[in-house]
Amino acid sequence: MVHVGLPDANDRRAILEQLRARIPTAPDVDTLDLVAVSDGLSGAALHAAYRDAALDALSEALAAADDLAAAVATDTDGTPPARVTAAKLGRHLQRRRQQALRAEVQAAVGICRDFAESHG
Repeated sequence: MVHVGLPDANDRRAILEQLRARIPTAPDVDTLDLVAVSDGLSGAALHAAYRDAALDALSEALAAADDLAAAVATDTDGTPPARVTAAKLGRHLQRRRQQALRAEVQAAVGICRDFAESHG
């Protein structure tokens, strides 16, 4: 088995910048702020949080649109109206951090249980 560590701040920044380039993002999203709050998350968790925030934005845009054409139309700056916002992304990053912490605790409990069973 090969262990791949979690991305450091520079790696998280690169991952987040790639996601931001591919997914419509509101101007209030600051990559450096995201790097700071995403410590301890894997690249997959960052991608999942960004994807979930994008799906939230799209769902809201579709619900607010009179028809599908309005939902996929572009803003005056040429970007789709369904954009990831800092609030949406922050909420999903927090959820991913909680999931990661629960997984770590469960792994530690399993290790302790295995140790106790083998030495009990």
